Amino acid sequence: MAQHRARLWILAFLCGALTPYLAAATKPLLPAVPEHRISLLRLGYRPVSSEVIQREGYTMNTVDFIDDQHLLVTFNARKLIPRLPDDEVGDQDRIVRALVLHLPDGKLVFETEWRTHDRTQYLWPMGNGYFLLRLRNTLLRVSPMHGKEGFEREPLLESSRPIEVIQLSPAHDMLLVETGPEHHIGDDPTQPLEGPKIEATFYTLREGRTPTLHTRAVAQEDKAFITAFTSKGFLGTVKEDREHWGFDFHPFGGKAIELAGFTSTCQPHAQFVSDATFIATGCRGGDDRRLLGGFDLAAQANWVFTVDNAPVWPAMYPSPGSGRFALRDTMTNSGAQEADHLSPLDISGQQVRVYTFRGGVELLRAPIGPVQRAAQNFSLSPDGRRLAVLRDAEIELYSLPALSAADLKNEQAEAAEVAKIAVDPERAIEAVPEKRTAP
Repeated sequence: MAQHRARLWILAFLCGALTPYLAAATKPLLPAVPEHRISLLRLGYRPVSSEVIQREGYTMNTVDFIDDQHLLVTFNARKLIPRLPDDEVGDQDRIVRALVLHLPDGKLVFETEWRTHDRTQYLWPMGNGYFLLRLRNTLLRVSPMHGKEGFEREPLLESSRPIEVIQLSPAHDMLLVETGPEHHIGDDPTQPLEGPKIEATFYTLREGRTPTLHTRAVAQEDKAFITAFTSKGFLGTVKEDREHWGFDFHPFGGKAIELAGFTSTCQPHAQFVSDATFIATGCRGGDDRRLLGGFDLAAQANWVFTVDNAPVWPAMYPSPGSGRFALRDTMTNSGAQEADHLSPLDISGQQVRVYTFRGGVELLRAPIGPVQRAAQNFSLSPDGRRLAVLRDAEIELYSLPALSAADLKNEQAEAAEVAKIAVDPERAIEAVPEKRTAP
């Protein structure tokens, strides 16, 4: 197996080394022209102009496909906020306006408002037209297209502890919720809290007359973390030597599966884009995570190339059923910099590129703005045929080519790989997740 992995290291290195020559031999893909534009000004949207809000990463708007013909757009409503008798100390209440828009004409189908109590992320896509909504420490499943007035809500979880981190698997069938310790009036902020700081729980979503969360594993941790996982297992990274790293997949019960390797001068960061495919970022020499590679659970290193920009405020939106994903990057005026110390003068813009899982082929690139640290200002449709981006006060819609016969064949092959590692969704998780510090 070691010899097999070494051959994959060599393949990855050669693919990366050839990238400049391949780029020189082909015409660069220029930014696309949107096919449709939907103005949001008529719907009450006003662009966020605060540089502090954009830099700190507060979620002020979201764009998500509900299905291939409808878009969910949310943003801060400019209106007075009535006081509540149960307001908590430190609350930063706001009214979020949520709209269902028909595509491509932008016709308003349903609308509602939510009152949130902080400025962090409040919405996550769950697939099949559902969304996870967080209101303080309560989680609800929202269906924007269901109900007489749309936006049906079903309770999923009410935590007595503050929710710190939420992650969903690429197929949206497993949920990680991390909660932190409760803070009380009179606590000394200079003194460490007693006991575990973070309680991390992995859940499987059970369908029925009402959806419920089934606990699969609970872990006590000192710090909030993120990890690469699917509903079948965790991804782990193994350091073989100074520049060679291997990936292992740890099923929920059973032996680890040794996957392909990655040639990188820093530890790779991996993220699943489907149940059988993941991408990883790495470094070569002095480059700051400018390597991007595609890997799968069949132990193949499908592609590796060098990206143009350092990973400043990166964001990704996968479309697992189409074999495509969208990746947002940020252009800076002076190369790689610490994201926490960037000033507006350091940033020249942001763009979104759409790639295929297999082959890493770039299908489209589009500008996006205003620049913001938070993600969720772009979305890829479930069928992979449309990209939506928020630009100034408009939604811009771009069309992508249809899936080829080879694309469909790859999807079938991926489904076969996933079927090999299927596990009982009720089974307790035995594997231990690899932890990266949460952003």
